[in-house]
Amino acid sequence: RFCTLVTDDGVMALAECKNLQSIELQSCVHVTDAGVRALANCQLLTDVDISECYSITDNAVAALAKCRNLQSINLALCHQVTDVGVMALAECKNLQSINLQSCGQVTDAGVRALANCKLLKDVGLAECNAITDNAIVVLAKACTHLLDVDIRECNKITSLGKSALGAALTVLQ
Repeated sequence: RFCTLVTDDGVMALAECKNLQSIELQSCVHVTDAGVRALANCQLLTDVDISECYSITDNAVAALAKCRNLQSINLALCHQVTDVGVMALAECKNLQSINLQSCGQVTDAGVRALANCKLLKDVGLAECNAITDNAIVVLAKACTHLLDVDIRECNKITSLGKSALGAALTVLQ
């Protein structure tokens, strides 16, 4: 975390550890798709934090989606991630937590795809300005285990979307 000198070579070396279950690469700005794709070989991987790794694209995210044990992924500030990457992650049936804060290219289509992840508890959508009530309603209906949904500064989500999340839900605004 915050190890700004870590490169793809370092991540590739870590990926040789087939028993790797968790990795935190927040702000490792020299890590690219090549390094993250290597992590897809770690089939026991459950938790990944690649937030603020600005070079990460849908290609790397799609590779990580092949880790079927994936439970938590933090993609905050990965500005190149789009609906394509989120849709790939939506195939991870064990996914419980996803942070897409400031992933401005993620739209309703990506969030609606996450409705496929029935175990979702935490969803970070702060500053995702392309998200509307439509996606929030679909997500709320399909994911009955939701506990926290961060919709701060999502200027297209109205009281309709907020009410769909339910009174028992902790909605960060």
